[in-house]
Amino acid sequence: MSLLREPQRIDVRTLLFVVALILLGGGPLILGSPAKAHAQLVSSTPGDGKTVTSAPSEIVLQFSGALIEDSDTVIAETANGSDKSRLATTVKNETIVAEWPTGWGTGKFEISYRVASSDGHIMTGGINFRIDPASTGSASEAPNQVEDEPTNTGSTAAASATDTTDRGAVPAWLWVSGGVVLAGVVAWWLAVGRRNLSDD
Repeated sequence: MSLLREPQRIDVRTLLFVVALILLGGGPLILGSPAKAHAQLVSSTPGDGKTVTSAPSEIVLQFSGALIEDSDTVIAETANGSDKSRLATTVKNETIVAEWPTGWGTGKFEISYRVASSDGHIMTGGINFRIDPASTGSASEAPNQVEDEPTNTGSTAAASATDTTDRGAVPAWLWVSGGVVLAGVVAWWLAVGRRNLSDD
């Protein structure tokens, strides 16, 4: 009597079905989770491209998602480059409030910002507005923003905050690796592990 058992035939259809379930179940996590929390600038006060009749006491930048505290830099600059200042800011949830510098006159001003959203992705962009006491104001335009790519906004240098990247985020490669490992474990169990249990 032979002591060797004939290896059991692997049910290929079952194996493919299990792997497909794993991939389908993890697909939304792989594709959707890393980018889900990206914040976007949705509004500002003053509005981008708007003309106001007097200097604001503060600049308010409203985002679509939560921000990381102390990850922001906001810089104000006159359009002709005669004055430039890093503003004192406060971050609370989705909002940055920056104090407007005293002593600045009228004219066009450019604001650039750099901030990390709650998933660690860096957002940079800017707005501009004009102070003109003789004006009745103008319509607001859409905010200018670049995601994950520090660039200049007009003549304003991009704000230079300390990089805070991917804090709290789960990288896509980790989801993919986990799915591959799990699929391998299932395949091993179907091919070897179940046979060993039967042998015992």
